[in-house]
Amino acid sequence: MNAPAPQHPNTSAPSGEAFVWFTGVGLLFGLGMVVMLVGVIVTQGLAVFGSPEVVRVELKDGRVLLGPLAQNRLKPGTPPAE
Repeated sequence: MNAPAPQHPNTSAPSGEAFVWFTGVGLLFGLGMVVMLVGVIVTQGLAVFGSPEVVRVELKDGRVLLGPLAQNRLKPGTPPAE
């Protein structure tokens, strides 16, 4: 008593394949955003650990000062610094 196997209709369009592609594209898009966010965090974070520019200033009495520039002020009546 062998019963014939049920016949499934053969459709030309595969069902569900588009959803697999949409899932893959969504996953790729999400991973791309995560990688970009990590890149922004790393580049902005590395700037914190960089040392500031060291400036050398010679005073009128001959002393020399070295250090990062905290403020840049001009005395009234002097030409602007370049």
